[in-house]
Amino acid sequence: MKVMNIGSVNLDYVYRVPHLATPGETLSADERIVNLGGKGLNQSVALARAGLPPEHACIIGKEHQHLILEAFKAELIGTSLIEVADAPSGHAIIQVDMAGENSIVLYGGTNKMLTHELIDRFLASLDAEDVLILQNEVNELAYIVDRAHSRGIQVVLNPSPVSEALKQIPLEKISWLILNEVEGYQLTGKSETDEILESLLSSNSDLKIVLTLGHKGSIYADSMQRVSQEAIQTEVVDTTGAGDTFTGYFLASALMGESIKTSLERASLAASIAVSRQGAMQAIPYKSEV
Repeated sequence: MKVMNIGSVNLDYVYRVPHLATPGETLSADERIVNLGGKGLNQSVALARAGLPPEHACIIGKEHQHLILEAFKAELIGTSLIEVADAPSGHAIIQVDMAGENSIVLYGGTNKMLTHELIDRFLASLDAEDVLILQNEVNELAYIVDRAHSRGIQVVLNPSPVSEALKQIPLEKISWLILNEVEGYQLTGKSETDEILESLLSSNSDLKIVLTLGHKGSIYADSMQRVSQEAIQTEVVDTTGAGDTFTGYFLASALMGESIKTSLERASLAASIAVSRQGAMQAIPYKSEV
């Protein structure tokens, strides 16, 4: 079984602030840190550190190509499908407050330059029953899902950030949906956990869902069962990348044959370690730590 992530790579500009800026407010930052990030990169790193290095497929900017490629190679993540363009890479402006909560502004850059031809070339290296991981920080997502589904590839979707275009993607073409409760509300219009799960499963009875609930933990649901996991209590320093850490660890564990309960527990432990540290990629723990 091969695992591929067609996902974003960003430069993260992280600003430590007393509180998240409100509309019309000018706020002085106490510190600025520049890291590699993006939901795609973070999830690939989490998969790799959990023991299942994927092949990462994307476009990156020429200016920072060596930094990005070396970071992937250090994690043993496949880079043969990474294209380099003479254009700016994606980047994010991230505010992190004293409680570790964050607010993010995202610029797509090269993450939004995928073409049908390039996507077809990426997918040509996968066979039926291989696994494709997606987030909504690249363009042509509907085309990627359609082409992958038509070839029998398992599609894992982390629908973040939610957009109107993403809402049009048929859930019957998705094998795994991993999302938080805010994204669940945005997709279904429902605010209660049971209602979110029932609404999503009504669109695809074969769908496997992992819904993260912040301090309330997480829950797995399919048409046959539901499995809950309590959140692991820890001192919160920075929540940036916590969801990506959870996603990567859950998928690595589940795809390597562990039970849903074990996979949820490992993902929760990994995320609890990540939020106790500053940053995103660099905060993702290694399997030995978890």
